[in-house]
Amino acid sequence: LYINYRGLNKIIKKNYFTLLLISKMLNYLVDLIKFTKLNLKDAYYYIKI
Repeated sequence: LYINYRGLNKIIKKNYFTLLLISKMLNYLVDLIKFTKLNLKDAYYYIKI
């Protein structure tokens, strides 16, 4: 089975920003919502590809 993703890659909007370091991201999330394994497991299926 072969899937050609060239057409899909042409129309996808690219993200042109860098990811934060883990330490900075954790500092940002400290005062926000507390995540549990259950939250992360359920949210996994909502990630857009």
